[in-house]
Amino acid sequence: MRRLQRVRRADIEMIKEDLFSFAFIKKSPFYGSYRGMRYRVGKEEDQLAACVYPEPYSYENTPEEEKQVRTFAFSPEGYEQAKDWLVEMYEMYGKGSD
Repeated sequence: MRRLQRVRRADIEMIKEDLFSFAFIKKSPFYGSYRGMRYRVGKEEDQLAACVYPEPYSYENTPEEEKQVRTFAFSPEGYEQAKDWLVEMYEMYGKGSD
């Protein structure tokens, strides 16, 4: 288990601003990474699925057991909740400190 580290406010804002708009997510999943944490946000059936996984592999090449997924309502509110969850995941793994 990794040692938890203090997360800087700028790191949290970077994750939230890095995501595309909800309108983009309606059409195509968004893939991103920030300081070692990779993530995917996209529509799966009638829900919004957010997934985090470790570097160095792509989403498709990361084993399923290494992915953490959470689903949300497919709505602007669910999109905001998904972004908040990504921040929580980032904080949990202490990616914010240099």
